[in-house]
Amino acid sequence: MASFGFSPLGDLTSSDDAEIQKTLNCVHELVQQRLKDIDFRKDIFERISKLQNDKSMYMETIERMKQENHSLSKEIGALKNQFMRTEKKFKEEKEKLTSEKDLLTKNLAKHTQKVTQYQHDLRKKEVDVNKTKEQVLKRAANANSRHSAEFLTSTSSTQFKGKSVHEAKFLPC
Repeated sequence: MASFGFSPLGDLTSSDDAEIQKTLNCVHELVQQRLKDIDFRKDIFERISKLQNDKSMYMETIERMKQENHSLSKEIGALKNQFMRTEKKFKEEKEKLTSEKDLLTKNLAKHTQKVTQYQHDLRKKEVDVNKTKEQVLKRAANANSRHSAEFLTSTSSTQFKGKSVHEAKFLPC
């Protein structure tokens, strides 16, 4: 017993008080140690019970988190699908708008070219019309000047209703 840290055990066959006291002290220490062991076991069992309760609570939390993770994974999958559909729709609309823009740009270029061509043709015709007018006016002026010259030579000495030739007004033919 001494090797376990207890007081030496007295001689149990002896009737000596010192030996009995040693035996009683040893038994007392054994009882005290046993009470400490019981308290220690009680404390350990309480800790084990608390740890088991914590473990079960954490296991429930883990299960709940797994379920939540699973539902969030499903939601993420659904959102990814929705995002992909939306992105695909956006790309299709973008391509459609790009093709419409290209078509409108091409049509605008064609119309601009036609407008430019029409304006050029219009200017050309205006120039032709102005040339024709000038030629007509020149011919009319030449014709008037010939008629006027003939008229002046034939009527240079005659008077019209009391007016001289220079005062008379001639209308173009």
